[in-house]
Amino acid sequence: MKEKSFTTKAVHAGRYTPARGVVPPIYQTATYAFETAREMQDIFEGKSEGFVYSRVGNPTQKVFEEKMAVLEGGESAKAFASGMGAINAAVLSIVKSGDHVISDRTIYGSTYDLFTEIFPRLGINVSMIDLSKTDELEENLQDNTKLIFCETPTNPTMKLVDIKKISQYHPTTMVDNTYMTPYLQNPLELGSDVVVHSATKYICGHCDTLGGVIISDAEFIERTHQLLKDFGAAMSPFNAWLLLRGIKTLTLRMDRHTANAEKVAEFLEEHPSIAKVYYPGLKDHPQHALAKSQMRGFGGMIAFE
Repeated sequence: MKEKSFTTKAVHAGRYTPARGVVPPIYQTATYAFETAREMQDIFEGKSEGFVYSRVGNPTQKVFEEKMAVLEGGESAKAFASGMGAINAAVLSIVKSGDHVISDRTIYGSTYDLFTEIFPRLGINVSMIDLSKTDELEENLQDNTKLIFCETPTNPTMKLVDIKKISQYHPTTMVDNTYMTPYLQNPLELGSDVVVHSATKYICGHCDTLGGVIISDAEFIERTHQLLKDFGAAMSPFNAWLLLRGIKTLTLRMDRHTANAEKVAEFLEEHPSIAKVYYPGLKDHPQHALAKSQMRGFGGMIAFE
């Protein structure tokens, strides 16, 4: 059978609908009923599948997780209340006190604060460097380096990081793919071990909900489950449903975002009041060739001076 297109997967993947509804229902419940005490115990102990408490799992959330895993090409996914909730859980599933993290220094502001203010309080050492420069990465690698983290393109300067190149080193590699979405870039296919998203942005697409998600292999996602359970950054069923609605139009929206951004970038490049335009789709962008090699489009974000 012919491989399903991204658009088809965005609409139909992950349909956990016992009643076979075309649209997954919103399971707006905190707790669940069981036929017997044995059934409840087996689900609690992980001997059988099911749901016990919506802080740690919900059927609507499960559809969203399955869909994101398919779209990113991962084995499994775990949803969180926000992108920061997802990043925090993903990182703490890898590192502990005494470990070392390398991150690109150009990242989302709250992620930067997490790495430079919160993690050091926990005894986690973080080196903030320019990951587009291989020599800086090699100079900062240590025996206790457990994680390399980046966004690409970066927020807000649109600098790129070569995912294949940084994934050749021994620590776990994690990429924030929020700017590109799985439609335009798939870090796991390029060698990254873990992908995170702030689903609040393009995945949602309607500015009306918050969410985050981690995608990786099944073993790693299982490790994040305890962080979800004990930190409590749980996605609400309604937010999961809103994200599922948004994903259905992701391809249409990203195509239009990209087309519009290319025109705006070209206009700004010729404007006398603009000194510099940062957009990887421009041929004079210093990393234009890298963008073409690891992305299927240049996205909708532009920076300029």
